[in-house]
Amino acid sequence: MPNTNSNTTTAPPKASAPAPLRITLRTTYAPHSGAATDAAEATHNGRTFQARSRHGATMKLARILREAGCADQPWEAYGHDGRSRLMGSSLHGLAGLTVQESNTQGLRIAPYSQPAFPLNLSEDL
Repeated sequence: MPNTNSNTTTAPPKASAPAPLRITLRTTYAPHSGAATDAAEATHNGRTFQARSRHGATMKLARILREAGCADQPWEAYGHDGRSRLMGSSLHGLAGLTVQESNTQGLRIAPYSQPAFPLNLSEDL
């Protein structure tokens, strides 16, 4: 016999989480020195944004996207082969980080601070 109790309610279906922002990573090497440069690219609101950096192109790209008004959201970075390489739950959190290198500590992730000199984040350096 069916339940005719009018106090019974069903929970609304759970909304699925949006897909993470997709970032594509590439590493290029200078022909003579062999020095590596990382490049990151993502599309937001129909515009493609790119960043290049010796280290930390995804973090630089996150700062560019945040300045362009991209909402804080999960992100995932893929290599040229389409395989997932890095992921995180906060694009704005990623924007607050950078990669630093020193003779005593090598490479490390550190909090980002705006340089004292003017910097155009969308310019390839």
